[in-house]
Amino acid sequence: MAIRHIFFDLDHTLWDFETNSAKAFDFIFKENKLSIDLKAFLEIYVPVNQQYWKMYREEKITKSAL
Repeated sequence: MAIRHIFFDLDHTLWDFETNSAKAFDFIFKENKLSIDLKAFLEIYVPVNQQYWKMYREEKITKSAL
């Protein structure tokens, strides 16, 4: 089967990653009865996650480290 279309979402028009990932974390916390403040979690998680992705793009860490 040949690939016929590839979509790029450079401006979050198709997928709002930040909102959807926050909703996913909120669901996981509630589903597992974890009393974690979502806002406080994201304030720490987001910059750390962004830094790790930056290091991965710069080939400073491996995929498994990411």
